[in-house]
Amino acid sequence: MTEPADFAAESPLLTSYELAPPGRVAKEADAVAALVRRAFGVADPARHVVTVSRYSGWIQYQDRARLWQGRSVSLPPREAIEKTAEQRLGTLLRALSDRQQLPETLRGLVPPQLRPAGTIAMVGMRGGYDHWLCRFEPMLGVAVGQPMAPVVGSVAELRVGADGALVAFSLRWRALTGRTARRPQHPPAERLLSPDDAVHGGSGAAPHDDEQPLPLVFVLEGEGTPQLFLSPFYQRLTGHALAYASACPLSLTVDLWGDMVTTGMRLRAFAAGGSGRYDYEWAVAPLNDPFAFESYGNGSTHDDGDQGAATSAITVPVGAYLVAVQVRDRVTGGFQHFQQQVFCSALTEDGEPALGDVEYMP
Repeated sequence: MTEPADFAAESPLLTSYELAPPGRVAKEADAVAALVRRAFGVADPARHVVTVSRYSGWIQYQDRARLWQGRSVSLPPREAIEKTAEQRLGTLLRALSDRQQLPETLRGLVPPQLRPAGTIAMVGMRGGYDHWLCRFEPMLGVAVGQPMAPVVGSVAELRVGADGALVAFSLRWRALTGRTARRPQHPPAERLLSPDDAVHGGSGAAPHDDEQPLPLVFVLEGEGTPQLFLSPFYQRLTGHALAYASACPLSLTVDLWGDMVTTGMRLRAFAAGGSGRYDYEWAVAPLNDPFAFESYGNGSTHDDGDQGAATSAITVPVGAYLVAVQVRDRVTGGFQHFQQQVFCSALTEDGEPALGDVEYMP
């Protein structure tokens, strides 16, 4: 693919990772379950349950006889549990990385590196402690000679109960195909999404800090969310939430804004990052039937000079909706899925808000 001319060739090269389709992992659920049970030294599938989500490829294990027992148990000291958890996790990762035991399609099944992210004692439903929860954060290489970057939204969790027994494990992670793209880094350009954006600090304006460089992170989307790459983003805290800005041509961000009109609400999607030449695809579902999506096509796109379709808009009637927008960069191949709940009102002919009768709960 041709790089946009404004990405300088001498810019530092950042790595993006291609993700395997979740269904590829789900098809090998039996093989994955066998490896997990072997790593943990258990056998009974009725008691030691392993599941692989067909929507995300996330892996879960639980010992039904020991998790949430309904009574208080005596837990080992935190230090001993953390050491045990690291050992168990290492054993599992080696098993799930065994090229002799795994099909070719599952070579990137686990993160290449994890770091401890905290341990907490979990209280049972009837009081008292049930188990320890040990969390680990996946890390990926972002550039040659640079520190590893965390994968926001991804986590490995081990739950350890009485006598140091492993009672549950989960891995929020998407398998990698092994194919990577080295793309030049570029500074995020400032953009203003609305007249109020400068006042309210909207996430659309790219973050910047003159005194300290912004951290680079990867972002894993949620269960069932379409995603093609793990790509680096700049991250900042806006005061009440985390905000992200594109750090390489494969990283896209999307923001949604609404303006009341007499026929309902006009929703505008603003994408940023990559080449600026985007294809949009809209879908809308009522909140009381969130799976009944209706396609709105590519909406009304606004061409920003030579940059192509920089924004897109649709108009929806008064109501409460789940709105989904997918954006694809026609030059770089970058892709971003965005969805948000939207409560739409309208304007009367006199220009006053008209809420109407909005029913959004089943």
